[in-house]
Amino acid sequence: MFETKDSKELRALIRAAQEGDEQAFEQILTLLEAQVYRLAFSMLRHKQDAEDATQETFIKQWRTLPSYRFECPILPYVLKMTRTTVLDMQRKIERRREHELSLTLENDQGERVELDLADTDVQNDPVAHLSKMELIAQVRQAIEDLPPEHRDILLLKDMQGLSYEQIAQTLDIQVGTVASRLSRARKNLEKILKTRKIF
Repeated sequence: MFETKDSKELRALIRAAQEGDEQAFEQILTLLEAQVYRLAFSMLRHKQDAEDATQETFIKQWRTLPSYRFECPILPYVLKMTRTTVLDMQRKIERRREHELSLTLENDQGERVELDLADTDVQNDPVAHLSKMELIAQVRQAIEDLPPEHRDILLLKDMQGLSYEQIAQTLDIQVGTVASRLSRARKNLEKILKTRKIF
């Protein structure tokens, strides 16, 4: 459905939504939802956070749609918005985590002590230690440890399956830059995987 250029039908839906047609907007959401959720989940790796990011992206899209001028196809436009939304969420999550980790209480002697937070990591479940799941987790962690520009381009190309042109539009870079950055990202990932003896 989504090519380097939007179809006439999709453009008609966008124009109708720009004029306030909620049903047209719902049809656009139906077409975009899976791709937006996949990108959000691949970045956040948490179902509820990804759902929240997807919802927040569509709220932003509804607000900004009247100013959309068809300068790029709708998919890269919305994925760019998704990426920005997720990055904002990640910053908030990190700030919350830092606050939780630094949370202190006063004990009976009036001393400030760090709160010992319980480990609620679901990965501690023995079922999660199956070799395949471990391998997937290790590769995902390796991707997570890449510099942001490498991580983002791998997620968009290898997990979202976007074309070079769509990635260029999503990240606001040249198509040639996509190719060179993707090549460097894959070499960097391969180096990490070999160093960690994952492959």
